Amino acid sequence: MSTRSFAQPKSLWLATVALSLSVFLCSISFLGPKVAFGIFDESHADLEDDKLFAFSHEHYDIKPFTSSDRILVTGASGFIGMHFILLLLLARDKGGAGLYPHQIAAIDEFNSYYSVALKRARSEKLRQAGVDVLNISTCAADEMKDLLINQNTTHFVHFAAQPGVRYARRRPDTYIERNIVCFVSVLEAIRKYSPLTYLVYASSSSVYGKNTRVPFSEDHRAELPASLYGATKRTNELLAHTYFQTYGLQSTGLRFFTVYGSWGRPDMALYSFVYNIMHGLPIKVFDAGTMYRDFTHVSDIVSGVLKICQFRSPLSTMQGVPSYHKHKPEVFNLGNSHPVSVNEFIHTIEKHLGKNADKKFATSSADEVAKTYADVRKAWRLLRWKPQMSLDEGIKEFVDWFLSSACKREFFSHGDFHS
Repeated sequence: MSTRSFAQPKSLWLATVALSLSVFLCSISFLGPKVAFGIFDESHADLEDDKLFAFSHEHYDIKPFTSSDRILVTGASGFIGMHFILLLLLARDKGGAGLYPHQIAAIDEFNSYYSVALKRARSEKLRQAGVDVLNISTCAADEMKDLLINQNTTHFVHFAAQPGVRYARRRPDTYIERNIVCFVSVLEAIRKYSPLTYLVYASSSSVYGKNTRVPFSEDHRAELPASLYGATKRTNELLAHTYFQTYGLQSTGLRFFTVYGSWGRPDMALYSFVYNIMHGLPIKVFDAGTMYRDFTHVSDIVSGVLKICQFRSPLSTMQGVPSYHKHKPEVFNLGNSHPVSVNEFIHTIEKHLGKNADKKFATSSADEVAKTYADVRKAWRLLRWKPQMSLDEGIKEFVDWFLSSACKREFFSHGDFHS
């Protein structure tokens, strides 16, 4: 097992920030502000669904997995990564991909942002299913090269990132390194060693920032993220587009909306609320619980990722560039499309725990948004994907897992996010 660690010199991540800004400005001048910013023509905002997403399935390719496909998954011991790999292994007649363990390469750097013990527990669950998770950073160029070449990687599914909006205020350098520098490392590895590999990467609803138009559509403005985390994810999208335009790399970005479920992250509201309520501790509630979030169960998220892995956008028609006759980059919203208030969220938790919460109210910070709400018509039209799990069912599923977990205290108590 490789255990190589990686530390970027400050000059490198500063250079990457400058590169990202240059990419952004160049995209404005080359593509025009509407394309660069992801701005939809305001005059079309009220079109009917069939006109707003007037795409024909005949223009898009669906490529089911075959026995020759090899999938590389980063952040494999993460919350979404573990669930996705288990879905890859699940039989097709049960909704999975029906892949064999030897078709999957899994890596994770096991950083200490939240409990490493929880990540190891997820890794053990995957090992029991036949997939070993290697301790490798996506910034480790040599290991990335070996994986892409030796595994004959056809699909690169990139979940590894530094999550969390609030933690970014304390450790911005960590977000630049893990979310931008390491993303460039991924793009460079694919470009140099496996240019036909299809990249599917995790973006975030945070790219919409202070956008007040709801529901959030992929065609809405995305140039004013409210948080550093959102800015790094939008940078990923711009870099992916630029690597397509310049080198022909094919990719799809996925804007996840507030993912929750069993084996979830302890830094997120559901885990911390359940833990504190069970232990008679107060929970911190911002803005009197009036903020709305589009809570999306992890089972719906990974089913969407699975469909994306088998999806190809229309071929580029721009002659004279490396991307000619290659599939154009896309972004998709994956969300529940049914936002609920934090108060309703807490009430549902209380119902399934049979205990009332001790609420301590606080004022939200400037990097929080009042409401998230996913427009998933594009995913439905092109992928025939839509969320299935209701909030009530999803919270019950999490509570059942939480109460059965022997290590819930250890999982919650450790991690840098507490600092």
